Amino acid sequence: MSGKKWFQSKFTGVRYRFHETRKHGVQFDKYFTIRFQSNGKRSEEGLGWASEGWTERKAALELASLKEAAVKGSGPVRLAEKREIANNKRAAVEVVKKQQEKESVTISHYFSNVYFPATAEDGKSHTALRTENSLFELWINPVIGNLPFKDVAPIHIEKIRSNMTKTGRAPRSAEYMMSLVRQIFNHAMKSGQYEGKNPVHAVKKTKFDNGRLRFLSRQEAGILFDALKKKSQTVYEMSLISLHCGLRFGEVTALTWADVDQTHGTLTLRDTKNKRSRTVFMSEAVKSVMAAKEPGAPSDYVLPAKGGKRIMTTPSTFKRVVKALGLNDGIMDRRQHVCFHTLRHSHASWLVQAGTDLFTVQKQLGHTSSAMTQRYSHLNEDHFKTVTKVFDKPDQLAKVLPMVKTGS
Repeated sequence: MSGKKWFQSKFTGVRYRFHETRKHGVQFDKYFTIRFQSNGKRSEEGLGWASEGWTERKAALELASLKEAAVKGSGPVRLAEKREIANNKRAAVEVVKKQQEKESVTISHYFSNVYFPATAEDGKSHTALRTENSLFELWINPVIGNLPFKDVAPIHIEKIRSNMTKTGRAPRSAEYMMSLVRQIFNHAMKSGQYEGKNPVHAVKKTKFDNGRLRFLSRQEAGILFDALKKKSQTVYEMSLISLHCGLRFGEVTALTWADVDQTHGTLTLRDTKNKRSRTVFMSEAVKSVMAAKEPGAPSDYVLPAKGGKRIMTTPSTFKRVVKALGLNDGIMDRRQHVCFHTLRHSHASWLVQAGTDLFTVQKQLGHTSSAMTQRYSHLNEDHFKTVTKVFDKPDQLAKVLPMVKTGS
């Protein structure tokens, strides 16, 4: 601290110097230090400026506090130690504060401000995003939206599921709800927002068969398509492509002209539900539909909505026609209801009835697991009945070798 002119205050061990230019009140600002013995050595430590609140008396009290701690052997004996302790305390308080802030974040806040924007950026489909947002707002938010992550228990998830069941929602919808809650918690755990257990893992899954059982007869399909064509050419064409090529609704609406190969008669389905692409062949009727259209740019949708945008939801025209034809009248089981997906189900059912093997049907539909395709096996029972008939032929029976008991 040499090179500066220091002045002794009226308190022993406290001195100060003036700032060269800065004033505090009518005087130049003062910088205070304290001088004391520590471990047999004389030490001096700076306190601060008068403009920061320091005075001669305050500096003297600080020095007296350090001396008392040295005599009693308790607490910091140097200003640096005292500051370090104070800094550590502030840091600890800050850690607790941040932890409390993190733990106070509600499910609703996290979903709206973190999870949903992040999954949208990750490329999740518009249909999936819309479904998730609807599930959250209608069912999840009313029960756990205002709760922080740490307060959500398995019983809350069960309550949401119970609410959905009471209002007649399908078991599959409740399963989607649980999947969404699980994803939200997993996302929060990965981001460091939550460090506990995922409450969904403690909820027992309800076993159910959600497989659609209804498929259209050829007569029903004919009646439906005649009615659709009278109401909307676009909806008719969408339905025809789904029935004849086995496409999901989202696969039909995602078709662009880059996916249509009229030379080879194929449609390429990209980034499907299972994230895999596949190619299917067009029927003659579908080929005629494509040939009658004026091809657009490669990125243009084949069946666009107004403004060239992609159609995102099943057209109300389809639902109205189904209702007008009475295809669902008197049917209580939702799995037996005719919906747009019934067209894809009918495609597979007709193939199996015509003798197409299940492996081929699996590849045609884009199923990743054969278990998905097994639901159609009952439609070709005649084929399985004939399997054992090969053993009824005399020449085959003659080839069966008798079992011979050997000696021990």
